[in-house]
Amino acid sequence: MVFAHGFGCDQNISPSSEPKRAASPVALRPGQSLVMYTDGVTEARRGAAFFGEDRLEAALSRHAASASSLTHRVLSEVLDFQAGIARDDIALVAVRVPPEGS
Repeated sequence: MVFAHGFGCDQNISPSSEPKRAASPVALRPGQSLVMYTDGVTEARRGAAFFGEDRLEAALSRHAASASSLTHRVLSEVLDFQAGIARDDIALVAVRVPPEGS
């Protein structure tokens, strides 16, 4: 699985500034996924605890069947972790190359 955090944009963007973008070609093989997410996923909080990258990786591993189910189920886990209340914007995008023979 390939992870991309922050969608390649500078964290400190003002309306008058130009976002920084970087092109990085990624060749996905059959069965692989590309997952992009914002900090609202990993910084989701329950008390002092963050959802974090370890929980995100575990959730992605459990729900890797399709891009659609992956995003829906991981988002559900993030919201459940926060007792159903998103405290920050959350964006999660997945692209999956189907396994060979499917």
